[in-house]
Amino acid sequence: MTQATVYQWAHGTSAFKADGTMMMLDNEPYCSTGFRLTKVEEWLTTLEEIIPTIEPCHRYAMESLYFMLKATRIQHEKDHKEMVSEAPTAEDLQEYLSAYAAAIGNEAIS
Repeated sequence: MTQATVYQWAHGTSAFKADGTMMMLDNEPYCSTGFRLTKVEEWLTTLEEIIPTIEPCHRYAMESLYFMLKATRIQHEKDHKEMVSEAPTAEDLQEYLSAYAAAIGNEAIS
């Protein structure tokens, strides 16, 4: 069975699940759909704030986008749990979780 892979580069940690799905790129958690998690969170917050102000003829499209982004976040959470359980070594797991926490913490502060 193939294991998850965690790489340490000069510019940060990158991590992949056993099936090759990217979980982290340069110390930032990465959604398997190709979006950075911090951006997904930002977009969801923006949509939550503006949807009530959008004209009804455009609201359905914006709500659809909102729910697609929510599904993306949910999938990332599942992938993250899988990545944590597949980490090949304790050091790799620590590196991944440290970079993940730093990225989420930095986003919460800014």
